[in-house]
Amino acid sequence: LFRSPTSHAQQIIRVQVLEPPKVSLSVQLHPQAAVPNRVLTCDVSGYFPLDVEVQWTHSSPEEDQEPLEIPETYSSSHRQNRDDTFSISSSIVVKEATILDQDRKS
Repeated sequence: LFRSPTSHAQQIIRVQVLEPPKVSLSVQLHPQAAVPNRVLTCDVSGYFPLDVEVQWTHSSPEEDQEPLEIPETYSSSHRQNRDDTFSISSSIVVKEATILDQDRKS
């Protein structure tokens, strides 16, 4: 806002800083479970604005279909970092039997 004794003017400037997400995947083996499984985790961090969504899908190499969404996922809420960007984590559990079935098909 600019003011002088005889006039005034106002200028609105919008600044939007965009930060793309950084994505990493990790696998943890849980052999002690009744059915051995692996937990796949996707960590997404350093993004702005708050518009990131994580979706897990499954597709078979031999099928010529659209990937199917995996409904049984576990996600954190968006976390705000010290630099005002955001982070989120999402995981799925893959049972060892499913992994073995996929290996046999390949």
